[in-house]
Amino acid sequence: MKSTVLIQPEFKEFQQYLDFAGQHQLKFEIVDFAYPDILDETVLCTERINFYLQYKQLITSMHGVFLDIHPESMDSKIKKVSRERILQNLEIAQKLECRYIVFHTSFNPLINHPRYIENWMEQQVNCWEQLISDRDITVVLENVFEHSPRYLHQLLKKVNLSNLGWCLDSGHINLYSHASLEEWLQLLGNKLYYVHLNDNDGKSDQHLPCGHGKINWKQYDSLIRKFNINPVTVLETSGIEQISKSRRFLIEQGIIS
Repeated sequence: MKSTVLIQPEFKEFQQYLDFAGQHQLKFEIVDFAYPDILDETVLCTERINFYLQYKQLITSMHGVFLDIHPESMDSKIKKVSRERILQNLEIAQKLECRYIVFHTSFNPLINHPRYIENWMEQQVNCWEQLISDRDITVVLENVFEHSPRYLHQLLKKVNLSNLGWCLDSGHINLYSHASLEEWLQLLGNKLYYVHLNDNDGKSDQHLPCGHGKINWKQYDSLIRKFNINPVTVLETSGIEQISKSRRFLIEQGIIS
């Protein structure tokens, strides 16, 4: 299957990633600006933006903030800081001319209380309608701890913006979902713009190369074809050696080319 394939470069080893991307026609999802130690230091953050501007033709996307980020929080101060961080990310992503930016849903399925779910939905809708309705960038919300696609589906339906979609994380579904991948795709396939592909043993979020854990990749390939989806694909594992293993496996399986 022909799709845009990305890797996540590590800044300290950037030249290696640049060489590898050039050899294999890959592009980048930048992860640096997901972390507060970069965002808090104005000079460092500006330097990092200027560095990546040299390579913006290779940068398709950016991973957004996720540590302690709760734009739906009932605590007004936490909500305010979370949305400020998201806005900071959106502005950086637009400087780098990213097509996509990934954020987590921050949904906690263990809080099985109607008021929590109602507030999460209401405030998430408010957040994305306010922050991206007039922006030329697509936000993809990554499933993390969700047991099913139910609430993400409802959120995307309520917001109803073409530039808000879903980022499927294969490792998170393998670990946390009670619903099958087919159930996710039945509900959300038309909003699946983007995937993070990694593997694990079903016990922890190991970010193994694809084919080195317990995920059924033949089923993944079959379902992606069944629903006629061709998302942007990120090889979400660390280090050139691990990325290379993942890439070779996915090519052998016909999942990427």
